[in-house]
Amino acid sequence: MSILEKVLVLTVLIGVPVVYSFKILVFNPFPAKSHSLPFLKITEGLIKKGHQVTSVGHFPLETTTNYTHVQLRKPDTLYVNFYDLKSFSGSRSQKWFSMKMVNAYAKSLCEKDFASDSVRSFLNEMNNFDVMVTLVMTNDCFLSLMHKYKVPVVGISTLAMPTWTAEKFGNPSNPSLMPNIVLDHVNPMGFWARMENLLVGVYQILFYDFFVVSIGEKTAREYFGRDLPSLRSIAFNVSLLLENTYFTYYSPLPWVPAIVEMGGIQTGKIHKLPNV
Repeated sequence: MSILEKVLVLTVLIGVPVVYSFKILVFNPFPAKSHSLPFLKITEGLIKKGHQVTSVGHFPLETTTNYTHVQLRKPDTLYVNFYDLKSFSGSRSQKWFSMKMVNAYAKSLCEKDFASDSVRSFLNEMNNFDVMVTLVMTNDCFLSLMHKYKVPVVGISTLAMPTWTAEKFGNPSNPSLMPNIVLDHVNPMGFWARMENLLVGVYQILFYDFFVVSIGEKTAREYFGRDLPSLRSIAFNVSLLLENTYFTYYSPLPWVPAIVEMGGIQTGKIHKLPNV
């Protein structure tokens, strides 16, 4: 090869941009369409950046480029236009003891999704990933995948910040200025509102740790063995939380750097408002 040819090859190599592509697992166990929209938008964005995405969930994207989808359930078992908000009376008893509903739903979600043939087949494959994105909201049992694949995890909360999630990131849950998600209080809160906010928050954390987590841990160990660390310790190692809120709607609240607001991400392209 002549000197001129070597110079040409070197020039081409220098001019080629360096692309860093990651293998990313997006695991969304929630069978509700509204809760899946943020996941779908994030998945689209990752694919556009050139990453290889494996999605385990209920609602697939249409694209096949750098994208593999593992279907969790049959389409007729999904929650689309399923829940009528008018059926929620908003009584004090419903609000206070909503954790029982969370526990029942989390248990069902964990058991059904881990028992599905598609997930069992997927877990038996020799897959390697660089990072995992998953739901961190109603159940920590799927964080057991963090232990299996030995990867950092980015959590997504498709609701406003639950009290039991905030503590995992060392975020303050000051009951005097952070209204609980199941209550209808808004800032500024009076004394009795703050008192109720405190009592409900403490009850939720205790209930979540002693019932929701323990049930999820039992199910996860059926698939990953008795040496699986406690889900609580795994959850405290989640690297980042994307929170489906935005300060212009929920009012400014104190967030640690590991919590990033992403409210409205599912809207996609922003259109300019028409002149009136």
